[in-house]
Amino acid sequence: MYKGKTHQEYHAEWYKKNKEKVAEKGKEKYELKKDEILAKNAENRKKDDYKEQRKEYDKKYNQTDNGKKTNKLKRWRAMGVKDDLDAWYDKWLNATNCEDCDCELTNGQYLKTKRCLDHDHKTGLVRGIVCSACNNKRG
Repeated sequence: MYKGKTHQEYHAEWYKKNKEKVAEKGKEKYELKKDEILAKNAENRKKDDYKEQRKEYDKKYNQTDNGKKTNKLKRWRAMGVKDDLDAWYDKWLNATNCEDCDCELTNGQYLKTKRCLDHDHKTGLVRGIVCSACNNKRG
């Protein structure tokens, strides 16, 4: 049934192929229960501990792979990046060397070898995955 793939690999591949269908189904389900969902959300926001619960939830979510990806894509959109963000995120995640100087890329803040998505500030088009030092040189 899975053609030599694990259950997870099969479904991840299926999801990529059917991403638009899945999104459309989600929108349809939301439309059916929209009033109920909005009323429940409004009621929850009135609770005294809502803000604290929300902060705690966000903190946990931001530590997950999906949370990290969501935050990274939000920052890239805010910078004006217009390319296919999902594809660039996968490439960014798997990049091991700078495309400019070929140094080994690392994760973390304030490092010269930190992995960066280099983009043109005027057009928003991505130029490549480079280290922080090369990204600063390019401007």
